[in-house]
Amino acid sequence: MNNVRFKQRAQLLIVGVITLAVSLVFTACPDTAGGRGTGGGTVPTGQTFLVTFGVEGSINGTLKAEIDGTRLFSSPTQVEKGKTVTFTATPSDPSNYNVDYWTITGGTLISGGQAGNTETKIEVTSPVTLTVVFKAVGDPHTTHTVTFAVSGTGGTLNAEADGVSLPTFPAQVNVNAPLVLTAVPQEDCAVDTWTVTGGTLISGGQPGDTETIIRVTSPVTVELRFKAAAYDVYLAGTVKVGEKYKACMWKNDTPMLLNSYDSSQACALAQDTDKEIYIAGYEKWLGSEKPCIWKKDGSPYFINYPDRRGMIYDILIHEGKRYTAEVLYYPVNGAAIVDISSLDHPQITLLHQQDYIPAKALCAQWHDLYAVGWTYSGNIYKTVLWKIAGSAVSERELGTTVSSPWGWFGICAKDSDIYVANKTLWKVSGSTVGTIGGLGGTDSANTVYAAPSALYAAGQKNNKPVIWKIEGNNAAVYKELSTQDGFVVALYAFGAGLFAAGKSEGNLAWWYIAPDLTVTQTVISDFPSGEIRDILVTAQ
Repeated sequence: MNNVRFKQRAQLLIVGVITLAVSLVFTACPDTAGGRGTGGGTVPTGQTFLVTFGVEGSINGTLKAEIDGTRLFSSPTQVEKGKTVTFTATPSDPSNYNVDYWTITGGTLISGGQAGNTETKIEVTSPVTLTVVFKAVGDPHTTHTVTFAVSGTGGTLNAEADGVSLPTFPAQVNVNAPLVLTAVPQEDCAVDTWTVTGGTLISGGQPGDTETIIRVTSPVTVELRFKAAAYDVYLAGTVKVGEKYKACMWKNDTPMLLNSYDSSQACALAQDTDKEIYIAGYEKWLGSEKPCIWKKDGSPYFINYPDRRGMIYDILIHEGKRYTAEVLYYPVNGAAIVDISSLDHPQITLLHQQDYIPAKALCAQWHDLYAVGWTYSGNIYKTVLWKIAGSAVSERELGTTVSSPWGWFGICAKDSDIYVANKTLWKVSGSTVGTIGGLGGTDSANTVYAAPSALYAAGQKNNKPVIWKIEGNNAAVYKELSTQDGFVVALYAFGAGLFAAGKSEGNLAWWYIAPDLTVTQTVISDFPSGEIRDILVTAQ
């Protein structure tokens, strides 16, 4: 059963033709002076439309129509285009009768028109036919049955009418109520087709529409189908241009050099809730590294030259805020997490004050942040995990950094545990630190990634690019991506597939791993030298 909900809608464009199955009984009163017509108003001189109104069914009340305070005594009558007609329904005995529902064809609904309303306003933009039905006090409003469902998989369908959520279906909905249906596709899916039977379609209902609005003039049945969504693959990295290395972003294998003054590096990608793509890294400025973030069009989003010196290695968008993992040289020296939600007032949280040590990767678990990096004492380098809980920072050594401290680091949260990759794989469960088994002595885990349904690590095995799947305290080979030498540095899950980025036979490359473990490799050869550092996949 689909989970459904409602939102209130104010004004709706009412279109279509409604055939009345019962005769109309019009109760407009004759002019007390004996005449009939528009009550002495001026004769319309512009374009006019025919307006027809009356009480339908049992005569348990009257219906009055007015334009600018002047009553319309006859029905049908010609009304000038653009005029607003106010219809007022009055029960003959309010203690025994009230309004059941309105039927409206044509014009533009300004207000009212819903079950129980005693007043409805219509702008005359086309011929209008309007009736009102009264019912006994205490009787329920007249309803129609509404049924809606998703055929297959790929998303959910939410529904609302009269501002009240439909918790189940089939549901009974008041006659003429607007039924608002909202399609919510999964990340890797898109709306395919709507099949609508009954009612009067107001808007939407076409292939690809995420919202469909139907006026419930008769029983309604809606079926929605989703399809696989087209997607964009973004890569971030660095390429050699002439004698300098430049930050670069690829969208669907098309490269774009990011705007920078001198040499630059792009290290990480993130997508905000507004669908903007951010690329984080740093650039040289007069001989010193400066933190930098670019937008996907290549323009700088954040370059704080006067106030900060250092390098950004990762970016995380969490709970509406933007955080970066950095090594700072000024105004302090050491590893830091910086809240750049306010570009004018970045908030620096110093993790460890020591020359040149970085925070290399960043993740979130509930309200807390975690970062991984390294510290040193003499020639001994230690891989460390930092936890940032509010303003409190704690540090935990995981082990000796057996790879180069300038190598690859990865971190992710899965359930209540934190996983870290830096050649070795670590699992941190509360106060317990352990290593993940299954990697050989020459294997190197460069990154770790929590997909919705599984936990993966990736890197190099026997000099070949490989992905491991982590279950419990052990990692097993999930897929070897190539028979050529290479390695993986980044992973991203999109829908049922998995994407990886790194190098293959010395070339920049990315891979798509289908659910059946079929691998598609794409080699990027736009530049003679460079590195890919991150991958991001989004629905188009």
